[in-house]
Amino acid sequence: MKNGLRKSGTGTVSDSPELSQARADIRRLNAELERCAIERREEVAARRRVEEALRAGRERALCYFDLGLVGMAIVSLTEGCMEVNRRLCDILGYEPGELMQMTWAALTHADDLAGDMENYRRILAGEAEGYLKAKRWIRKNGAVVHTNVSVKCQRRADGSVDYFAAMVEEVAGGDAIPDDTDLSRREREVARLIGLGRTVKEVAGVLSLSEKTVSTYRSRILTKLKLKSTAELIRYALKHRLAE
Repeated sequence: MKNGLRKSGTGTVSDSPELSQARADIRRLNAELERCAIERREEVAARRRVEEALRAGRERALCYFDLGLVGMAIVSLTEGCMEVNRRLCDILGYEPGELMQMTWAALTHADDLAGDMENYRRILAGEAEGYLKAKRWIRKNGAVVHTNVSVKCQRRADGSVDYFAAMVEEVAGGDAIPDDTDLSRREREVARLIGLGRTVKEVAGVLSLSEKTVSTYRSRILTKLKLKSTAELIRYALKHRLAE
């Protein structure tokens, strides 16, 4: 039987309209099921690729975390250490279990605590995603440790802060980066663009400012950072990653 025809004792007759419609519905259903099956296979394959990429990313992150090139920590919103690496323990003189019981503030030199809290405030308010600054710590034995600290926040889907990732590099006191936290948000933007090699005219175009205003910002930045020229500002921005 083919094309809606069937044999009978007297010859070939057509299927009833109802049977033809049922057969057409079955064909459409089979096609739809096949399409869904293909989409499902593609979806599963895509999910596997994402999972493999995430797994590889986690493995790379863990490898870097454990390399010990710099001190690293994952810090909760309440400033407690959730994860620390061996290098950070060496810098601060504590065992991992001890650091996990301490707050970020308790480890910070008293004179640097206000700057830390201001940076946290800016991040929580959505004004910044992180910061880079010189910072002093108090070792377990009471000694002062000079470091450069880079902090970056991880936000949830709603924009609130989930946790902070911190990198701590021990330096000699004279090698610590100058503290640039006195720069306003606009001054940081101007410093970043100048660090990328943009001219005053180009910076003015990007930020929709007049060239005179950009020049004023540049002068303020040089004064605050105790720099003498645009060339020094470019070197500063590159060295301290303001140009990223």
